Amino acid sequence: MRRAIVRAVMIVTVVAFASPFAVSAQAKAKGAPQSKREFPSFFLVPQVHYGAPLEAAAGAALLVPTRPWHCEDGLCGGPGLELQAMAGIGGWRVAGGATTTGFPFWTDAIVTLTRTGSTPRRASPESTYLGAEGGFAFPVSVIGQSFVTIRPSVGFARRLDGEGPGSERTTFTWNVGVGLMLPKF
Repeated sequence: MRRAIVRAVMIVTVVAFASPFAVSAQAKAKGAPQSKREFPSFFLVPQVHYGAPLEAAAGAALLVPTRPWHCEDGLCGGPGLELQAMAGIGGWRVAGGATTTGFPFWTDAIVTLTRTGSTPRRASPESTYLGAEGGFAFPVSVIGQSFVTIRPSVGFARRLDGEGPGSERTTFTWNVGVGLMLPKF
């Protein structure tokens, strides 16, 4: 089971990190003309999540493009950085890493720092974990000109500080989040 989880996390991480290079190479190879439209310099995505170890949590993600966007096949996007912060019943978490956006879809591979509270899900209480996570967000609805997205993610985290059973030293992390992609586009 653990080998399958590690393999899944590795595949998501490789895909998330390779995607920016594939999009960039594809745009250069085709010599696609750049759109004259102005694109946002960042997206703010308020989110609510449920998963392990935070259980129910709320926070936000900030998506910042690192290169000009390219528009092809009805999607506009490119590589960028993602920063996340959230707090929940089981503790709090900050994260950051690489993202690839094909608006309104995005994939990410992020490094997480989690501090658990007294009642985390499947982790040691009052502990600090460092981990990696990969996710994929997709739209499910539109409110005005903003997209409602769902972002499932999986990963792992290793306990750096705190005490608990040896079985909780490395823990499987997961969550499913619902977010509202802002600003209006």
